[in-house]
Amino acid sequence: RCQERIPLSELIWGLLLTRRTLWQFIETQGWDSVSDLQRTLDLELLVVRFFDRAILHAVRGYESAGAGPKEARHSDAASFWPGG
Repeated sequence: RCQERIPLSELIWGLLLTRRTLWQFIETQGWDSVSDLQRTLDLELLVVRFFDRAILHAVRGYESAGAGPKEARHSDAASFWPGG
């Protein structure tokens, strides 16, 4: 997207809107029991983790395309959330 001259803020906003739209769809599916609620909460955590990583990699892509500093690198081994 950097080479297409799409601002990084627009790319991140697009990812956030996608996450919000996905979550709104999931919420409309409803839940009938406590176990459904637990599965929904587990899914929410997975969705948040996915989009956190997508945003990180989008920013890294911009940096590698010459749009920002390259010195500070985050380790993929260092987990932001406990358990992954």
